Amino acid sequence: VAGRDGLRATARDETCSPVVPVTKRNPLDPGVGYAWPDMYAGTWLQPTKRFVRFEPRKIGNIEGAVHAHVYGGVNGLQPTPALTRDFFDFSVEHFSYLTKMAPGKTGQDTFLGNITARLDGYTRKHAFAHQYLPKSIGIVPFGGVPPSKHWQALSSTMLKAVVLSMTDALQRVVVATCDADHAQRAIDALQGLDRVIVHNLNLEKCQLPYLPRATQATLKRCLIQRARRERHIYRSEVCQSWLQGEDFEYVMYNDADLVLHARCIRSLGKAMDEDQTLIILPHKLQTFAKDDDPLPELGVAPSIRDLTHDVDSASCCDSGSYPALKHLNQGSFDGCQNFWYNCPEMLALYDFARFDKGTYTPLLMGNEHG
Repeated sequence: VAGRDGLRATARDETCSPVVPVTKRNPLDPGVGYAWPDMYAGTWLQPTKRFVRFEPRKIGNIEGAVHAHVYGGVNGLQPTPALTRDFFDFSVEHFSYLTKMAPGKTGQDTFLGNITARLDGYTRKHAFAHQYLPKSIGIVPFGGVPPSKHWQALSSTMLKAVVLSMTDALQRVVVATCDADHAQRAIDALQGLDRVIVHNLNLEKCQLPYLPRATQATLKRCLIQRARRERHIYRSEVCQSWLQGEDFEYVMYNDADLVLHARCIRSLGKAMDEDQTLIILPHKLQTFAKDDDPLPELGVAPSIRDLTHDVDSASCCDSGSYPALKHLNQGSFDGCQNFWYNCPEMLALYDFARFDKGTYTPLLMGNEHG
């Protein structure tokens, strides 16, 4: 999406870009607006009035935690999915694809340790740059961590980076776990963070999609109970822990592998006030281990721009060119149909950027669809 001239590091402009609706099925269709494939990022932001009308039982897989909200109406309320014009006004850094590149045995500790160190550095030097959105609450499901000590160290550090980034944008963040072990790991990782609650849902099954579904269902019940000022003894303790007697007008869902950048969160709140059908999706910035951890199967690393700012001080907009997608449609690089960015020839079409005051992890200036 962003071409070689699509990225610029600037002083932060006071105005935020508008939200642009999703109007196209295929990114290459003519017209202005984002396409359906641009929407999935493992995160959404929407008004509480819309969220409480959603049925969490519709969540059938991990993607459904987002897609089920977007496809079709919510009890008659048709969704209006939208993304910000500027990628960095509302975006997430996606880390799970990067972790899946980890070697099976030899070198795994070094590979995972490198990512852990980057995220730890981010949490240590992160400074709150803007005000959070009042009356907003975020939920993060946390579970399924592998038993390896390297994976556990990474997951704990990643969770802290994710939740810290969310507290920069939201009034409260709830981390929901499936069992006591994950709850304790979350408590240890998030010690010292303000406006964060960890709650163990004690689920019989920790696999997907049970935890995301239960997390959203619990928040929905608590918000409805709070709005009606109802008291249910078996729910009151949970709801008091999550809401602490407050009303919330905006809800965010976020996976535990997505570091959030939401410098324009208050502008998004105003947009939702004006249109209660909005569900706002972030741009998904793909992380790559392209510098300290070269991947031989990907060939020579493409150009990487080193920027002394964080994402909050940069601007990046969609060029509308989708070079990789066009090459695929033309039959080029036919071995790369699944996850085109596994191909060196494709990666050479794009820029990467590292933000010194951010996670300093190379980011692909594009998305999964080119």
